[in-house]
Amino acid sequence: MPLRSLSARESREIQEACNRHNYRGGADRSSESLFGVVDTEDRGKTCVALDNIPRGTRFHVEKPLFSIDDVGATRWSSENKIQLEQAASLPRNRGFHDLINPFPLRQSAGKANKARFEANNFQMTEPDDRGKSRQGIFLEAARFNHSCLPNAWFNWNPHLGRNPPGRLTIHATKDITIGEEILVNYQSKNAFRARDQRRRSLHDAYHFWCECRACEIDTTSEPSRAEMRKADKVIRESSGNTSKERWDRGYNLEQLVRLLKAEGIMYPQRATVFGNLADWYWSEWGLPNAINFNSDKSHHDQWLAAARDRLATEVLCLGEDTEEVRDSLQLLARPRKQ
Repeated sequence: MPLRSLSARESREIQEACNRHNYRGGADRSSESLFGVVDTEDRGKTCVALDNIPRGTRFHVEKPLFSIDDVGATRWSSENKIQLEQAASLPRNRGFHDLINPFPLRQSAGKANKARFEANNFQMTEPDDRGKSRQGIFLEAARFNHSCLPNAWFNWNPHLGRNPPGRLTIHATKDITIGEEILVNYQSKNAFRARDQRRRSLHDAYHFWCECRACEIDTTSEPSRAEMRKADKVIRESSGNTSKERWDRGYNLEQLVRLLKAEGIMYPQRATVFGNLADWYWSEWGLPNAINFNSDKSHHDQWLAAARDRLATEVLCLGEDTEEVRDSLQLLARPRKQ
């Protein structure tokens, strides 16, 4: 289904949200050569910026070389193995064999292809009604190295491109200067984990020990992420049955926003927390029953700021042409003070 066009009101809403962050909205410069692949002494190939890339810029769009059904977290099905071997044997997919296989004990033909796929694939789709999703190989995107404090974010956009539709996009989440290495987070869902847990998980999946700034032995990230875990635990375990639990949830959502900003973690955590905080303001301040907002302007403004922060984060990391941005705009479509 095509993505619906933005209305004039929605375009203005996006501009208002971006203005809060001194952000002009994302430029699409994916047709330009803004990064190059270079060799490193100890980490294989990596990507560096060939020009200054402002935050929010979409600087890379790529169609998959091939894709297969999601292999799952722990085991390959016989169907997965057949799909991979058939794809890997096609002459048009020979570039797949140039990608790194980081596992030295998995070098036989079948094992090497599986290891190479596991180390280089990107998630393309969320599970459908049958629980099926797709994972794909993208030859250029596979060259981006990892950091627990990345400066770019990759996303599968099912509405972009044609024949067939669907492209992987990469956006700058921070200003990237010429010559700077461009880094993404391979395991963004582990952002709140302790240093040793993140490093072990990355080593198990990709066979390297992360040495980014957040993983240095004397890193200041460790106490910050411990606070994030504590706040996140309160938020997830809050039933909201008592006024104290509801207020604790709101307080910890605000704390988590502060911590994420200080640490420089963008997506998806910051967008999720902004959305949850907006919902908390909306329900806790009774805004659904205060359509005139005459006595609730400060509460209304708190809700509006959080909702716009979520929208700006989605635009910056994903682009305006995404379902996530449409969902954020729906949050802002609620009645509010003019």
